Amino acid sequence: MTVGDLLRGAWAALRVPRWLDADRLPLLLAIPELPDVRSVTEPSAETIRAARGILRRLERLPGGRWRGTCLYRSAAEVLLRRAAGQPARLQLGVHSAGEEVGAHAWVECDGRPVGPDAAEADRYTALRPQG
Repeated sequence: MTVGDLLRGAWAALRVPRWLDADRLPLLLAIPELPDVRSVTEPSAETIRAARGILRRLERLPGGRWRGTCLYRSAAEVLLRRAAGQPARLQLGVHSAGEEVGAHAWVECDGRPVGPDAAEADRYTALRPQG
């Protein structure tokens, strides 16, 4: 893992709580209108791993606003992918088994789940925004 991976991962992880506030969350859930980018890149697996590791450490801070949940991990990944020019969006889903209800968050690009949390997506019914 390079210093660049750590810096990009930290940049995304530190910004997540602000993006999960009620006024900005709809922007993560929407398909973004990205500028015409000539070279769309893929954030490295190391950068995504760095963001996840930093979130795990930040959640240990007393009174902190960070969590190591799929919602926070996916929000950080959306920020990284959008910075790379990808049309990433945060997707939320639910499933029920008897009386138990579960929820999950993952990242979608072009309508397909991507990234480390994508493998679980097929077990959930995606929630679609109203309007």
